[in-house]
Amino acid sequence: MNETNLINEGLQLMLVGMGMVFIFLSILVFITSMMERTFGMPSVNKPPKATIDSSPSEEEIAVISSAIHRYRQQNKK
Repeated sequence: MNETNLINEGLQLMLVGMGMVFIFLSILVFITSMMERTFGMPSVNKPPKATIDSSPSEEEIAVISSAIHRYRQQNKK
């Protein structure tokens, strides 16, 4: 077989393969969008975000400090 002929067949196979993948993905997107329109997605009402106080309370600071102190006491080298 001629090298040029072999390259041409390889390019044709590549184009056919890429074309089939493109067609399949296009059909998949079309079907998915049709299903979404048909069945629809129920709107989910998200609760409003609560405001979070980023500063820890005195009790939290004491607990964290105690945990750090205990960890350091147990892991002395």
